[in-house]
Amino acid sequence: MSYWGTVFRRALDDTLDYFGEGLHKLTFTLLCSIAGLVILFMWKGMDAALGQMASAYSVLIATLLVTLLLFFRNLILAPARLAKDVQSQITTLSEKLHIYEDRAAPKLEFVFEEHGWPYECLEKSNPSLKMWLFRIGVRNKWYEQVRDCVVKLETVSPHGERFIIRNLKSWTDNPSDVLNIPHKQSFTLNADDTEYIDVIRVRQYSEKVEIEVCYALEGHRDISAATGLVGGSTYALTLKAIASIGGPSYRTFTLEATPEHVTFKGL
Repeated sequence: MSYWGTVFRRALDDTLDYFGEGLHKLTFTLLCSIAGLVILFMWKGMDAALGQMASAYSVLIATLLVTLLLFFRNLILAPARLAKDVQSQITTLSEKLHIYEDRAAPKLEFVFEEHGWPYECLEKSNPSLKMWLFRIGVRNKWYEQVRDCVVKLETVSPHGERFIIRNLKSWTDNPSDVLNIPHKQSFTLNADDTEYIDVIRVRQYSEKVEIEVCYALEGHRDISAATGLVGGSTYALTLKAIASIGGPSYRTFTLEATPEHVTFKGL
């Protein structure tokens, strides 16, 4: 067996630079030895010349086998594994993107019905004064509770001379004016719950109209809630609703107030 030991060492030395260390080295050595043993079994009693030829054949056969294995691994197995890994990464990223988009999407939506309670309320009615209160609803359309919900009057067009961006108050939040208790600035909504928000109060006299925005006042209650809106004009009011999670929701409403009629509509 000393002859095949020499073949083993020579095959290893000749192919080490090409096939490198590790698995290639072990694979080639094993195949070379197997090829040599097969040739030895087939050509028993060979002379020296045939022995050298058998040595060369064993190296050639082992080289071809390793080449075929490398071809199969690099051109078939490796691309298939790479495609599987890429598809797995794409699936994972798609799932993460879906979760991100779901959390980033608006969680609140506006609810409004024209001429329906509690959206339109006639608070006072006598020959000299009618006082209207207009509300909107804000519904949590997500499947979890959302906190720190606020509704703001974002824009008024045409712009009132004293218009400010401020939170609007909840319809149930009516603290004492005498004690100057501030309004709550936010509220919490469970899944599919709706909170109603006071938006505009209109005092309709026989000869004039007063328009008041129902702000959630933070300090002294004697702060005027007027915005410079006057009767006889049509205003577009854009409201913004946002919570601690998700993006903002917007909706625009139109207000027309004259001594003859008052309308509040959603667009």
